Amino acid sequence: MKIPLIYVTLLFLLAMYTGNVLVAADCTTHYSEPGGAKCDAGACRSKCSGAFRGGKGRCELIDTCVCHHPC
Repeated sequence: MKIPLIYVTLLFLLAMYTGNVLVAADCTTHYSEPGGAKCDAGACRSKCSGAFRGGKGRCELIDTCVCHHPC
C-alpha cells in the first residue's frame, strides 16, 4: 500500500508544529547557574534560546526565561 506524499508531508508538518509547541512550553523554564555566578537575565535567556536550534520564531516566550535566584 502506497501512502500519498501529501499525507506524509502533512503528517511531518504536524509533527514539527507539535514539537515546536512543546519546546516553546519549555521556554518558561527557570534557569540559574551553579553558585549563582552568571545569574543574569541574558545568560538565562541565551540558555533558553539554546534549546531552539534552527531559527527564528521558534519561541515567543523567550523573555519569560529568568533566573531562580537574583544575584
